[in-house]
Amino acid sequence: MTTTQPIPRVHTPELTRALKTEAVAILTTPVARLLLLGSVVMAVVSCAANLAVLDDLSGDEATRLALHAATVPAMLFAMIAGAYATSTDRRFGFIDQRLVTDPSRLRWLAAKSGAQASLGLVYGLLGSATAITVSTIVFAARGATFDLVSPTVGRAIVGVLVATPLLAIIGSALGSLTANTSAVVSGLLVWALVLEPPAVVGLPEIGRWLPLSAGLGLTYSPDEALLGQIMGGAVLLAYTFAAFAFATRNIERADI
Repeated sequence: MTTTQPIPRVHTPELTRALKTEAVAILTTPVARLLLLGSVVMAVVSCAANLAVLDDLSGDEATRLALHAATVPAMLFAMIAGAYATSTDRRFGFIDQRLVTDPSRLRWLAAKSGAQASLGLVYGLLGSATAITVSTIVFAARGATFDLVSPTVGRAIVGVLVATPLLAIIGSALGSLTANTSAVVSGLLVWALVLEPPAVVGLPEIGRWLPLSAGLGLTYSPDEALLGQIMGGAVLLAYTFAAFAFATRNIERADI
């Protein structure tokens, strides 16, 4: 009689401890809280400003625009927060302290990325809540109704809740490449605000495949030049895997 052996469970207490350490670091870092607050403020301003220029708030387009305007800051800030967290660990030598108790650089990067992905989800939740709140208030003030249970709202929120953790991981991966925090944060801002948008407008066949544009497609953006939601999600996921794979290869060889 043949007996089936149970599949052994893989215990990773080191990774669990590393994740807890990174979670505590997020909760106790003032910059992390300031970035969260900044994302909410930007979401309020962006959503209100975009709705103010619309003459007609009826239909799905107004709803999609409102959600898009409020969730874009969440995506950008999630990526910046991830880059800041890993880069400052290298800049101030925090990674050295981590490696004293756990010499695995890969585990440090995995824990950092996992913690930032969780924080990215918080950015997505805050961005979605802000979008819904501001939109409801603006719609009501202009005699319209913001339909909270419409499929449009559901698709947009699901999209942003997937996009923000992925972008946070990409930010973490890129931040781990250098101890120059100013350079990596500035570079991401220039890419996101200066380089990628003109590419989408001028060369949509290429621009729509870029990381942030793929993320916007995932969030069910009203911009017809972008990829569809499923394809945008697949492309952003591919960028996430590629960024993390490159970062793991680099961190093992980096002179820390």
